[in-house]
Amino acid sequence: MAQLDVFGAALKTIEMKRLFESVDAMRNKYGKHTLYLGSSHLAHSFAQHVGDRGDEPSRKRVLLKGETKRRRLGIPMFMGEVS
Repeated sequence: MAQLDVFGAALKTIEMKRLFESVDAMRNKYGKHTLYLGSSHLAHSFAQHVGDRGDEPSRKRVLLKGETKRRRLGIPMFMGEVS
């Protein structure tokens, strides 16, 4: 095998391209959330909210007139207390 450049960057690029093609193939076959960065495993292991499916935040429980859970009005809403 011939050396393509002085520092081997071309070979590294070819290896990375093959790696990304393999990752893309696995994601296409098994779903896009099947593979993830190993250092983020702890974040994927634990739920973000409490409970089996998570607790619902107050911004989703308090709806304005005309809103549904899937369609929100495009206006800001203040949820804090005024003293």
